[in-house]
Amino acid sequence: MTKWGQIIRDLMKQQSVTQRALETASGVNRSTLKRYLNGQSQPKTDVLERLLSPLGYSIMMSETGDPVKMPERRAKPKLIKAVGCERGY
Repeated sequence: MTKWGQIIRDLMKQQSVTQRALETASGVNRSTLKRYLNGQSQPKTDVLERLLSPLGYSIMMSETGDPVKMPERRAKPKLIKAVGCERGY
């Protein structure tokens, strides 16, 4: 079984993305996100896609079992570091 929580945690660390920023970008509640990151629960497929997409990855797996990086888009949505109620509009 793939340890998605660890994969997401590693991607967040590589990109300096906070839990709050990923919560805002994915719409996944932070307490739920914490359970995934701590390995207490495994996300369903639709939730996993919502978590990986803002990080620039897809649920598709490579031959090594790692998530596949999505191709660069012209207007790639940026994760903002959420502070208070500020939004990146």
